Amino acid sequence: MGQVLHGSADEIITARFSELAKWSMTPGWTGAGFTRLVMELADLPGHPARAIAHRHKAEVEAWWAGLLRKAGVASPREWAREVALLMEGAMALILIH
Repeated sequence: MGQVLHGSADEIITARFSELAKWSMTPGWTGAGFTRLVMELADLPGHPARAIAHRHKAEVEAWWAGLLRKAGVASPREWAREVALLMEGAMALILIH
């Protein structure tokens, strides 16, 4: 997905969801690989791949928090968690529907 790294928080979030919609329409799209991996390993909480996925998702949230901080959002870490949750949920529902 392209990088939208400027503007208001609303502009950044809207652009990223638009990019997700476009990305999901590409042939062979299967969503977020780390999310799919963790779902497959749900019954193996100590699996090393789950730790790698956790680190990746934490880095994504930190990236979002940085963008939102620059956009002047109060409580950027909390907003980053909410945006990450919405993105993950959107990807799951796109796969379902």
